Amino acid sequence: MHERPGRGTERKATEMNRRRWLGYLAVAGGVALVGYAVLARPSDEERIRGQLEALAEAVSSPEPVTNVVFRANYLKERFDELLTPDVRVEVPEVGSLPSGPRALALAAARVQTGLGVFDVTLGSLDIEVGVDEGGDGTARGERTDARNAARTADAALARGRVKVGGSSYRREERDVVFALRKDGSTWRVSSVRVSAPD
Repeated sequence: MHERPGRGTERKATEMNRRRWLGYLAVAGGVALVGYAVLARPSDEERIRGQLEALAEAVSSPEPVTNVVFRANYLKERFDELLTPDVRVEVPEVGSLPSGPRALALAAARVQTGLGVFDVTLGSLDIEVGVDEGGDGTARGERTDARNAARTADAALARGRVKVGGSSYRREERDVVFALRKDGSTWRVSSVRVSAPD
């Protein structure tokens, strides 16, 4: 049997219509995905939490540290990504640790050699963006440095609990205050103040 002459043209038109609509749907889907990617960017609080979790993972040691130089080099690489160049860290048993990622990495590696397996995990955190740059948890006005008293959207404080433990170190929880500064779109830790053990 032969098809009527108009039927083939009609099929082609229907097929072209279908392809056109599929093209429109593909473009709309692409626009929706781009919109989702732009609108679903992580908030500052989520980015800060991610940086602090990366820091906790970096200072944790799933195996005993036997080579201080190797460990210090690893920590220096991680600290360069996570900390500001002038970072300050205070731990009651140690006092103020050296400032800067390189010196801090070496000090941390030396301390970790005697701890065996060492684990740091974050508990809940209260994160505030747009706070005093002082970074040590003091209220505005308690510090005299005008730069540190300025309120800015590029500074944040994270207060919370950190769990610390290890194979030769009893597990304990401590309060900690992290101060962070925004470097471009990346949050970096500018100071850490750890409380005494409970």
